[in-house]
Amino acid sequence: MNKNNWTYALRLGFVKRYLLLLCISFFGLSLQAQISHGGVPASFQYEQADDTETAYAPAIPYSLTKNEAITKQCTAYKFGEILPFGKKRSEFGTEKIDSRGNSIWKATITSEGALALGLYFTDFYLPKGAKLFIYSPDKEQIIGSFTENNNSESGLFATELILGDKLIIEYNEPASVRGKGRFTLNEVLHAYRGVSDLKSSMDFGDSGSCEVNVNCSEGADYNNQKNSVVRLLIKEGNSAFWCTGSVINNVNNNLTPFILTADHCGSEATTTDLNQWVFYFNYQSNDCSNPLIAPTPNTMTGCTKLAASSNAGILGSDFYLVLLKQNIPTEYNPYFMGWDRSGLGSTNGVSIHHPQGDIKKISTYTTALSSATYTSNGYNGLTNGSWEVVWSETLNGHGVTEGGSSGCPIYSQDGFLIGTLTGGWAACSNLSGKDYYGKFNYHWDKNGDTPDTQLKPWLDPNNTGATQISGFPLSTESIPISPADFYTLFPNPSNGDIKIQFNADAFGKSYTIRVSNMLGQSVYQENKTIYKQVNLNLQHLQSGVYFVEIEGNTQRQTQKISIQ
Repeated sequence: MNKNNWTYALRLGFVKRYLLLLCISFFGLSLQAQISHGGVPASFQYEQADDTETAYAPAIPYSLTKNEAITKQCTAYKFGEILPFGKKRSEFGTEKIDSRGNSIWKATITSEGALALGLYFTDFYLPKGAKLFIYSPDKEQIIGSFTENNNSESGLFATELILGDKLIIEYNEPASVRGKGRFTLNEVLHAYRGVSDLKSSMDFGDSGSCEVNVNCSEGADYNNQKNSVVRLLIKEGNSAFWCTGSVINNVNNNLTPFILTADHCGSEATTTDLNQWVFYFNYQSNDCSNPLIAPTPNTMTGCTKLAASSNAGILGSDFYLVLLKQNIPTEYNPYFMGWDRSGLGSTNGVSIHHPQGDIKKISTYTTALSSATYTSNGYNGLTNGSWEVVWSETLNGHGVTEGGSSGCPIYSQDGFLIGTLTGGWAACSNLSGKDYYGKFNYHWDKNGDTPDTQLKPWLDPNNTGATQISGFPLSTESIPISPADFYTLFPNPSNGDIKIQFNADAFGKSYTIRVSNMLGQSVYQENKTIYKQVNLNLQHLQSGVYFVEIEGNTQRQTQKISIQ
């Protein structure tokens, strides 16, 4: 490898490095799943021919895919077949031992004609110091390193997609632990559509040309909401599907990593399948235009099913709630979405989604939602259990939804989640078609009487009765907190009875006190002349996180407070 290539490899390694910050632990969540830990494969430092052993997964017969319909009628968007492989590391690949006794094991995996490949492992165990990388033969796409932090009790592991019909697995094992690592490559995902490809005959990816990128002007007022939306790589048996979900907040504001999507996306998934679902964060264009190369997402693997609307085989309002296997890293910049279960609907708003697995898009409605009963493909939804929406033309297009958008959130005019997509007839070829979103207030407690058929026990575990809560951005960069200088407030967290104590130089001066919620909406404002302490009664506010801003006399300070 020449110097320029080595520098390029190093740069790629640093780009892929995720600095894992300390996250609060909930429900005993462990540091596992698919978070890359950075670094460069050991083989990159050597000049060498490609001498890896190639192992072949079956190709997909063209007849299986050529007439496959694209639909969103209560059906997840199938984009790939999961093929059997079933080989232990010792049964394929090539291994070299360097002069210090370190092992470099490599194997090339191919499935002819695939647009992309994904890997599913069983009996996955890496000892401390070992590193696993997956990359394209041209080294333009590298994921990893995966380390002992990616081990799980189940021994299951899965990877995001590598573009093309060939990839390389490289396992680096230090001499001190040589022979202790193990894994079985059990299955290979062969993606035959729904993969962003510059050679696509459609737009950037496979979605329709009418779609609007989320970072166009249409998304300017939804910068928080867009960070709640994730692309879901669903594994169900031998099939791979795209759906959309959202990170959702709970009344306790404790950053529990709940993901909400549609029941029809995961109703057939087994516990083993769920352990190998892959969640893509930040898969989007940085601006309004389509990117020249596919964006690099952040990913996590594995979840546990908590609740779904299916009850005695009836799909109900079509929701599916899962808990990720670990906390979401701060650097993923997730937004824990706020919600409104009042059932009052909305006059205008947006939906954010991944149509046909494409980069994140936004669709806008400017006429009021109406209650409706969704019926399609033999499925009869709950009576008036859905929001009916017709999408509007906007400055940069006429966003709709497509297959792969299933489970995506629809937001009210105030930016709260009020439903999730079930299906409909809107398309770039049918711009006036109607879409249907299962109502959040029906998800809450109208699909059954047990915790596994309701959102209520999970999102309001203490039964506070909250009908609306604000969202919460995990990224510290998005929380405008100034350092304490001329006042302090306490207690924090609080029941709403707050005391604000000022420094002596503020006494006798007039200040404006403002309190806003996570959407930036003002919930309290008052001008006061300060004498040491101000008592602020916010007990009428719903539980959540708020910002107290005090301004005056060339001073301005904001502090965050949690009301419980």
